Formats: sequence, structure tokens, C-alpha cells
Amino acid sequence: MWLIFVFVLFALGTVNICFNMHFGQMVWIDNRNYPGGPYAYLVQQEGNMLLTAGDAESILVSLLADGLLVGGKHYYPSK
Repeated sequence: MWLIFVFVLFALGTVNICFNMHFGQMVWIDNRNYPGGPYAYLVQQEGNMLLTAGDAESILVSLLADGLLVGGKHYYPSK
């Protein structure tokens, strides 16, 4: 059971990093000649599904990890 949980956390964290790396490549490399520069592109594309999905997965991983800590406290109570 714990191994599956750790695998899910690792997989979600990996997908989050991949999404953020791809969005960073779009901002700083692919669209570097965007009118106003990379910052203007970043501001305009902040609602991009790729960035939103990466942020959502980051929040999900945080909730799952916090749930593991809280659940472990209740599963293994101190003496």
C-alpha cells in the first residue's frame, strides 16, 4: 500500500516538473522574440492549461503528502 502511494507521489511530481519545464521552454526559448519580451508572454499566458495543470498537480502532491503525515500520526499514535 505504501509503495503504491509513494509511486503516485513520484509520478505526479515528475509530471509537474515536466509541465513546468515545458512551459519555461515556451517562455524563455521558443517565444523569446514575443512583442514585449518573455515577461509579456509569461503574463499573457499565465492562464495556459499547461501551467494550470502543473500547478494543480503540485497542490495535489502537497495535499497527499500532508495527508500521509496526518494519517500516519493517527495510524501510529504515540504512547
